[in-house]
Amino acid sequence: MLSTILAAYVSLYTGAIILGLLGFVLIFRKVVREDPYGSFHIALNVRPGEDGRKRPETEWLNMGYWEKAECFPDACESLALRIIKKARLIPDGHVLDVGHATGDSLLIHLRRPDIPRPKTLWGITYLPSHHARSQDRVNDLQALSPNKTQVHLYCSDAIFRGQFADHPLNPSFSRPLFTSIIAIDCAYHFAPRELFLSQSFSRLGPGGTIALGDLAVSETFPFVLRVILSRLLSIPSENMITPRIYEEQLRKIGYTHIHIEDVSQNVFPEFKSFLKSRGGLWKVFASLIGWWAAAGGCFVIVNASRPGT
Repeated sequence: MLSTILAAYVSLYTGAIILGLLGFVLIFRKVVREDPYGSFHIALNVRPGEDGRKRPETEWLNMGYWEKAECFPDACESLALRIIKKARLIPDGHVLDVGHATGDSLLIHLRRPDIPRPKTLWGITYLPSHHARSQDRVNDLQALSPNKTQVHLYCSDAIFRGQFADHPLNPSFSRPLFTSIIAIDCAYHFAPRELFLSQSFSRLGPGGTIALGDLAVSETFPFVLRVILSRLLSIPSENMITPRIYEEQLRKIGYTHIHIEDVSQNVFPEFKSFLKSRGGLWKVFASLIGWWAAAGGCFVIVNASRPGT
């Protein structure tokens, strides 16, 4: 009798989670569809004490690395810098930034004195609004502070599917090979990520490095949640893998010097608390982050290199 009651309770609890997830995603997608500029995240960049009616200076859209960070934009920049530095940038290199949203990570390469200035900087983002906003911000910065970096931005799928010859990951692309490829908090959406990693490998020069902020799951991550989150959060099921399988994929492609660091404790707890403090739909999203972490989901920083010098 007790086992029957417990089974019924677990079933009801699981059903409640599933309904909650479904409700959140449907509402969240509705918000995104009604916001064609894709600017729903802008308000999150308002710093404590700033006038929320004015557009903030930053437009970050990642989960952030919260160790020593006191606000969302600082945490986002911290995460971006950790990943960028893992990409082993070199002066006058050729850098590809994939999934750069409205361009804050691009601007890092153009104005921070502690980041080696690239000779060429390439960017890919999927949303036309984000591409246009990034182009405007890059143009504005270069008008104020001219530099020699050539910037080339594309609105496209991250993966080359024959859409146009100048796609940066086209294996027949005639431009110089990349010295660094960066994907901050986005590669789990790529369908499939393994193909993106393979195409990136073919476009890295000898000794070039790829660095990513990405999601992975533990060996014990519940199958039912894996299926639900894959469908509802636009994470292809083949991307819901453990760090061990992630490393195996990289090694099979040909990467060396592979390093995967689990930084979940410096990402999820404070990000969840921050979203919860915003109230409304953000509070629901905070619950989703909590479920992901509690189920065994993790945030990893990955870097790997193509052999050679």
